[in-house]
Amino acid sequence: MASNLTSNTVNIDKLFDKQNFFKIPDYQRPFSWDIDNLSDLIDDLITAPRDADYFLGTLVLHTVSTERGVHVYDVVDGQQRLTSLCILLACLRDSHAFTDSSDVRRQIQEKIQQEKQSLSGIPARNRLRVRDLAAFDKVVITPGGTRDNTEIERAIGNGEQKYRTAVELFHRRLDSLSHPEVVNLAEFIVQRCVVVYLAASSFEEAFRLFTVVNDRGRQLRRIDVLKANNLAPHVIPDDEDRRHYAEKWEAMEEKVGEKSFEEIFRSMRLVYVQEKPQGDLLKEFENRILGKTGAPSPGEDFIRKLNDFVDLYDSLFISIDYLADDPNCSAKFETLMSAMVAEFNANEWRAAVLRFAEKFGKSTLYKFLLAIEKIFLTHWVQGVRKDERYSTYTERYSRALPPKAVEFERCDNADDGRQFGEASPIAGGEYFPVLYVGDASLDGRPY
Repeated sequence: MASNLTSNTVNIDKLFDKQNFFKIPDYQRPFSWDIDNLSDLIDDLITAPRDADYFLGTLVLHTVSTERGVHVYDVVDGQQRLTSLCILLACLRDSHAFTDSSDVRRQIQEKIQQEKQSLSGIPARNRLRVRDLAAFDKVVITPGGTRDNTEIERAIGNGEQKYRTAVELFHRRLDSLSHPEVVNLAEFIVQRCVVVYLAASSFEEAFRLFTVVNDRGRQLRRIDVLKANNLAPHVIPDDEDRRHYAEKWEAMEEKVGEKSFEEIFRSMRLVYVQEKPQGDLLKEFENRILGKTGAPSPGEDFIRKLNDFVDLYDSLFISIDYLADDPNCSAKFETLMSAMVAEFNANEWRAAVLRFAEKFGKSTLYKFLLAIEKIFLTHWVQGVRKDERYSTYTERYSRALPPKAVEFERCDNADDGRQFGEASPIAGGEYFPVLYVGDASLDGRPY
């Protein structure tokens, strides 16, 4: 490990010097620090003692290239903090305290953008390259951009709104200080604020480092690493395609929210593996799902399949409109599903419902849901432990169909379904019919 790892403690002056450039890779989430994070950062910096170094945290980096002493890094952990620092430096550059000090403004600008040197053939280059580049250039990189509010009401997107929120808060704090205090703060940030950076030569090594490093911001999740692996250049070679699928991934998470998005991956794991986990979510997908028989291949195939599950999950459990076009079942389904989503805290049952809806569609979904409700409530009444409860679902995926499979009735031909499946016990070693459906297309296999 030592030969592949570089570590150092540096101040902001050294971190943002002419030798270092940083890039937010496609697998990272967009800038997302909120008012509380931003307030904590600037308030801590304003009140910190000036006679001691101030520790800003640890950065985990993946060294992408090193050429002629110039280092380019992908930011694996710490992008929220780095982005916020660049925004704060831009606000200091545009502060009224430096209106008459073009030299200081130039020095600050060099921390966030390499100056173009036409004689030497050196182009202008952002010290930190973010993904929503147009918004960042407009608000942060352009001198005076943090003071330009002419288009704030019609910001080009959520990225610019996030930057504007940070800019507004930082300027409000800076404007409350005297000019000497602003100058002192700028000097303190550049000279006495320090970070520890850990730079690994491979993404895998960088991720291992990440798992043992605390981050003040939002940490990389296992699903972010899955995103990185499925967007890697060797998996999706075309740059435009990678950007397209990276944006698609983010749109999926935005559609259902962070918590539900992660839950979808756990449900997909259960659907494809059909037994208890043998490792964490990342290892399960890497070793037991992606590219295996009956499962999607890495890259575009997986992302398209994920999108199908996201749409289905949203329709079943969030919008709860999956049966909206069925006048006989719509109201019943919405009432029952709303109650189950609100009250059934354990989520293993959702994988079974997802699997059924994906495989068999809408016609018998409501009856299946009634049976799943019965399983869950029986577990609750009997105090079944999580591992046993989990097995009830996973074992039914891997066991063969009983000789006489269950036929489901349509919603409009059924009563309330409360007696459905009662002939077979829920717990006691027998097959429970709701997890199997008699269908000739299954060729005698469990769905």
